[in-house]
Amino acid sequence: CRLDLKLKGERLVWIADGQAEPPGNASTCSRGRFHAYDLHWYGARITKPMIRQGGSLQEASWGKAIEVLIQEFRAAAELGGADAVAALASPEASNEGLYLLQKWLRLGWKSNGLDFPGRDSAEECLAALAAATGQVRLDAPLSRLVEAPAVFAWGDVSGVVPVVGTQLRRAVRGGRLKLVQVSGAATELSPFTATALTAGPGVWGRIAGALGDALVDSGAVAPAVLDRITELTEPSQGLVTFNVGEHGFTMEAFKRLLQAVVEAPAMAFTVPANAVAGLDPDERRGFWRALVKLALLKCDPTGGALPLLHPCFADGNSVGALLMGVSPTRLPGFLPLADAAARQAFMTLNDGLEPPAPFAGEPAAALEAGRVKAVLAQEPSRIWEQGLISWQNRLQQVPFLTVMDCVESPALETAQVVLPLAAFGEQSGTVINQEGRWLQLAQAMPPEQSSLADWEILGQILAAQGLPFPRGLETVREEIGKLGLAPEKL
Repeated sequence: CRLDLKLKGERLVWIADGQAEPPGNASTCSRGRFHAYDLHWYGARITKPMIRQGGSLQEASWGKAIEVLIQEFRAAAELGGADAVAALASPEASNEGLYLLQKWLRLGWKSNGLDFPGRDSAEECLAALAAATGQVRLDAPLSRLVEAPAVFAWGDVSGVVPVVGTQLRRAVRGGRLKLVQVSGAATELSPFTATALTAGPGVWGRIAGALGDALVDSGAVAPAVLDRITELTEPSQGLVTFNVGEHGFTMEAFKRLLQAVVEAPAMAFTVPANAVAGLDPDERRGFWRALVKLALLKCDPTGGALPLLHPCFADGNSVGALLMGVSPTRLPGFLPLADAAARQAFMTLNDGLEPPAPFAGEPAAALEAGRVKAVLAQEPSRIWEQGLISWQNRLQQVPFLTVMDCVESPALETAQVVLPLAAFGEQSGTVINQEGRWLQLAQAMPPEQSSLADWEILGQILAAQGLPFPRGLETVREEIGKLGLAPEKL
């Protein structure tokens, strides 16, 4: 949503609703408004670079902090190879900062050890959509969701992206759509549902698969749509896979759900990506493929036969992180490491330097196994804020941790280098929102003391290592644009 920062001089005094435009329509949720406000007024700001000396963090110059960072990363890479270094990105960082982060790790250390919390589920969602549509960009305007005659919500959508829940409630009250829901427990949308089924995320893939199979068998799907789902087709799950005692719902309840899906002339789907993040990788991948297939089967052919799927991400720029190349398996543009065109584009923009070899396994698993010895973490305060215990444990056991953040967190207890990051409203850049739209972040006030924008910090690190890097924000955007990622408008 758009936010307007109200200042008195250079002091933030309030964050107001933005203009009456989608998706917020001048109705910003309290989380969006007050979270950014609290960073400035209640968070303990990090305002100076610091390095650990004698067991405690001491103020240092930018040059010294970056020098120590490079020395320790070099030592880790020389001892353990490229897979001994990694970067944990923030899915709230700017596209420009995320792009330079992956550029630094790949050029400087020949490593693909790139990750961010929630990356695996978000990546599998976009991969399933790309397989179905041939597009690597998310195209999910909220208007398409609430204008559908029926919406199928999985899990607690309102709890992850409040504006989606608000728009759905308004549409139901106005009689504009029917709401169907599958969730492991009651949610804010439960009182507004016409048909509901209680089931946890572990069985969602089988539910989506069985619904898709039933639709295909019904003969109610256009042949053109059936042709497009071939690549997404999984082995039939069948109704016999549902054990009523195990999954907690009856066959009658499932049939009511199926009837609601069949009767809807078209149906949109929305799901919080983090709801399935804890599933086994095969189960999670199967869910996304089954859901995209189901969305294709229920799409409106007059709308270009695109699936009406609106995934909800817990963080503001998860899509941007993936498109900028923050993944151990994909280069900028969400293209696989093995893609010849993507590799050539990478080399063209980086003085002929080739992308590194694949990372051995998942960065998260490598961290847990102790194989990663040096990590640069963007905004780890969000990991503690969101209670992501597994990521907290991974970071706390890293021998050399560099923190890039605007506020203090328990991550500083084990950090060896701390780099002060400009907060929201103190730096310019772009992000890609829940709808897939590029939004411009306008700097409204100067950064606190020595803090710098994320892209400025990465630019200084690249320069200190003598690596090619775009100078200035517009130059970073131009380089991103050469990869075909530039938006038509901001």
